[in-house]
Amino acid sequence: MGKVPGYDPRGDAQAITNATKGRSLDKKEKEMIIRTIVPLSALQLDALAEHYLALTKKTLLDVLPNLGMLNDYFGMGIHGLAAGPLAWDVELVGKALAPRRVLGGLGTDEGLLNELFLGRPSFEIRLLSDAYRLKHGEIKGNLIKAVKDDLSLDTAHMFELSLDPSRPDDSPLNREDIDKDVDALYHASRGRVGKEKLYEILVKRSNSHAIEVITVYESKHGRLSDVIKRQYSGHMRDGLLYIVNGADHHVQYGPGVWRDAQLLYEAMEGRGTDDKQLVTRLVRAHWNAHRMVKIKEAYRLIAKEDLGKRIRSETSGSYKTLLVALVDGLDAMNM
Repeated sequence: MGKVPGYDPRGDAQAITNATKGRSLDKKEKEMIIRTIVPLSALQLDALAEHYLALTKKTLLDVLPNLGMLNDYFGMGIHGLAAGPLAWDVELVGKALAPRRVLGGLGTDEGLLNELFLGRPSFEIRLLSDAYRLKHGEIKGNLIKAVKDDLSLDTAHMFELSLDPSRPDDSPLNREDIDKDVDALYHASRGRVGKEKLYEILVKRSNSHAIEVITVYESKHGRLSDVIKRQYSGHMRDGLLYIVNGADHHVQYGPGVWRDAQLLYEAMEGRGTDDKQLVTRLVRAHWNAHRMVKIKEAYRLIAKEDLGKRIRSETSGSYKTLLVALVDGLDAMNM
């Protein structure tokens, strides 16, 4: 029996081999890669990667397009898919913390760190921290130290709290604790309590608790995001808004879904498309099929149009084919 019951990676391994024989990829070979990689679950992809390595002595990332193609967003997307959800997050952390060295950027990508660190269940953060340590070793692989070395002041502290291994897991909600935090948050938002209390409630509590506190707060006192916009600035403001906006419509769609749909809308709104954000968000979202459905529903309400349709109008070539496959499935690739 194979590593994943019901999945035989041999055919997919052969398809990858056939598509990557030459020095470059033509349209047909790119589509073959898309049809092979996109439908796989994380576990199936892991089984394929293991079989491919045993068969060829090469990893999937050795033969598939990678982030070295700085202007090739198709390559970026395929690389993210081939890496798998956890390894891709680890790579993105490294690139967000060291963009000068890796992507030719001008500074730390705090917006990407928001997505990777904030508003996530604590078990996901622990997996990310462990995987980062495994990749970089005990000395360089301490994620909290990496954040301290790259950032400063409030921003560093916010991320440190989000990465704290003692941060509690989601558990049954305690109404009394929620009401206490709502009152404390109200006083903090009026400047009566230091921002440390704000961090403690929004960042260090469990994800489910923080979302419920935000929801109850807004039912009593109005939009917390408006308060944060008035009282804070810079990345502290952006990070807190990322957390607070994750509670929007969470009952109907799930935590963070409405916010993520809004961010996809913003990535394609205006004069130019933010391709880096677009491909990163869609690759990461695609690993959870149910969540992708909900993101599409929320996007349709926000933008008054279909997400797949907007992607078709904003992108082109094999990059468009890949994103359409991620959002609408393989049958929609050539529509």
